[in-house]
Amino acid sequence: MDICIRGARLLDPTQGLDWNADVGISAGKIVEIAEHIPVVAKQEVDGHSCLLIPGMVDIHTHVGGSELAALSLPADEAGLLRGVTLVGDAGTAGAHNVEHLLALLSQAQTSVAIFLNAHPWGISSLPQDWSRGLELSLMKNVLEHHQERIRGIKVLASGAFATHVGLDGLKKIKEFAGQHDLPLMIHLGTEPDETLPGNWEHFCAELPAILDAGDILSHCYTAKQGGLITPDRRFYPQLRDAVRRGVALDAAVALRHFDFICARQGLDDGFIPQTISTDLTRNNVERGVFDLPTTMSRFLALGMPLLEVISCVTHNPCLLLKKKIIKIQKGSLAILSLLKEHFTPCIYGYGDKSIQGTYLLSPKGVILKNEYLPCCEIGKIKIYQF
Repeated sequence: MDICIRGARLLDPTQGLDWNADVGISAGKIVEIAEHIPVVAKQEVDGHSCLLIPGMVDIHTHVGGSELAALSLPADEAGLLRGVTLVGDAGTAGAHNVEHLLALLSQAQTSVAIFLNAHPWGISSLPQDWSRGLELSLMKNVLEHHQERIRGIKVLASGAFATHVGLDGLKKIKEFAGQHDLPLMIHLGTEPDETLPGNWEHFCAELPAILDAGDILSHCYTAKQGGLITPDRRFYPQLRDAVRRGVALDAAVALRHFDFICARQGLDDGFIPQTISTDLTRNNVERGVFDLPTTMSRFLALGMPLLEVISCVTHNPCLLLKKKIIKIQKGSLAILSLLKEHFTPCIYGYGDKSIQGTYLLSPKGVILKNEYLPCCEIGKIKIYQF
């Protein structure tokens, strides 16, 4: 036996699995699950006070490194070093620089699913300049060469996008994505200094109607202009219709794209995220966001059930990305995340926009087929503990 994880709490929502046990791994597959495995493995991993779950997926990050975009992290820093086996790159690159992104990712161990930005240069230059309008032919050329790597199209629904591209342009992007069997990921929320067009409210109200099952509304709990969960609930009819059609809500918390008051209202009103993600960047990896387990802990503090939260970082994003579902069962590939449990007072957020909790998850390690990789220690408990 190559690896044995001892005494972890196994949680797999696809099977309703919740069991404290040992897990044995050989040749990259799970070969035994039992309360006690008597064989001593080549590598023994202490899983006590830990959760062992299918490999985590953080569907919304920005990777590739600062050579590509100032905000971007190396893929392994966003992924394996933080307990995540698959990350979604949410539009860091567009048609002009996606080749550069692919070259940088070739050196990473973490699997990356790419959302190609509808803007030719992605987020390498912000704010995005849409004065030249859409350039769909560029995206078509990229997909002809890299269809297997591109898992979706990203649109930052900014004031500039609404002004120069608008709803008609968004419909063209949606049609283009549909022709290639790709979902759209829509960034909700603008920056305070953005100039908004006169038809901004109409743009926001009509945007959800363009989307279909499998498309993604990201930053769903933002309190910024462009968010669809507002105190007066004026966009609820359109948002409810979209969710009923199968449009996914993605948390993508970031530093300033998540608001606890908005999230509490949205959850109470039935707008449950299908995916929980970080929007991890250089700006938030060492403050506020840190990693996916910390982000999961926010939603546990908001009252979401543990198995539901785990589904939001395993099964659900795999469905959206059309990736193989990993299960904790004999014969399955050993792609697993090990999370440490901390029963300690915590506070998430800042000032009056914060929430208290008593339970925190942190990344301990990743099992990637036949290898156990310990995660980095980032000291966030000191930051979050009272």
